[in-house]
Amino acid sequence: MKHTRPVCIENPPVTTEASGDDSRKLEIKVVYTGTAATVSALKRAHQCAQALGAHIDLLYWQVVPRFFDFNAPPVSIHFMQRQLCSMAQACCPDVTVEVRMFLCRHLEESLADILSRESLVILGGKKKWWHSREEKLANALASRGYMVLFVDSGIPNQSPWADVNGNGARQGRHVY
Repeated sequence: MKHTRPVCIENPPVTTEASGDDSRKLEIKVVYTGTAATVSALKRAHQCAQALGAHIDLLYWQVVPRFFDFNAPPVSIHFMQRQLCSMAQACCPDVTVEVRMFLCRHLEESLADILSRESLVILGGKKKWWHSREEKLANALASRGYMVLFVDSGIPNQSPWADVNGNGARQGRHVY
């Protein structure tokens, strides 16, 4: 039984070069784990895609609690779609990125239904001395046989868009 269903598929206009044979390309799956973490994961995926000629899928799962209807999730799908597309455009300007969004009840089972074992799965998160939620998810996927790359999202409290814009300044906040 499938636990997920696609909500929408968006191809953001970030492709500037197209390869002739897309059927044989390596697929890189970036799983959304938060804004800063996903920006770090997308940057690493961009490096891998350029080196390997791969295609990137940015996957967003929204876990819908049982007391919510699947047709009315708690977070606006259109809002997340815009945020994910702008993230993909900023981090991967010259690589094909497909944004795929899913609604589900259980994240781990839903990931197993959608991910391919031949794909490289990239997750971002903060490395801690105890395992974070993102690290636990990466370990769970690796134990199921997926190729998983965990990317440390770096310094806590850093603006997630600082590296994308080319400067290290914290935007819109003052540091005292």
